[in-house]
Amino acid sequence: NWLKSRTTSKQVETSYWGSQENPKVTYLPAAIGVVLGRLLHLSAAGIITMGRIISFIPVLFLLYYAIRRTVRGKELIFVLAMLPSMIQEATTINADGIDISLSLALTVAVMRVCYAEKDKFRYLDYGMIIATTLLLARCKYGALMPLALLPLLIFMKKRKETEREDKILSWASLALTIISVIFG
Repeated sequence: NWLKSRTTSKQVETSYWGSQENPKVTYLPAAIGVVLGRLLHLSAAGIITMGRIISFIPVLFLLYYAIRRTVRGKELIFVLAMLPSMIQEATTINADGIDISLSLALTVAVMRVCYAEKDKFRYLDYGMIIATTLLLARCKYGALMPLALLPLLIFMKKRKETEREDKILSWASLALTIISVIFG
């Protein structure tokens, strides 16, 4: 019954006051799911379900990255991902599941750059650091700001032993972190 088409075209105006500080990109998967559900002429429950399913995809990708790329503690990240509260946050239409997954992905990427050998990490890790830092710096009204400063650990750990291109990438991630914190 919930997959039947809507019978009315009346729309209800609502205010969206709770997300001024979250980057709109964290709501993008849910918005795509809702739009897709409306294009398929699903009922209200079908639209919400479509939004929840599509919103789960980036969470799944980020958790896969964190489990796959971590140097140690794959089981711990898996247990964190399988907690009932994490599953509930990942399958609802909000930014919390994506924020938690971004935090785990950033932590794994920074630890991988800091503690793995040179041939063990790739530029994908630096790209993940930059992308997650830019997103996390503005999430949750600044509550995740300390995690956005996590790339500073790279400088404390690898200050003297890095090669030229690693220094450039590290400085770029630091600059983007500072820019996103100041102007975020």
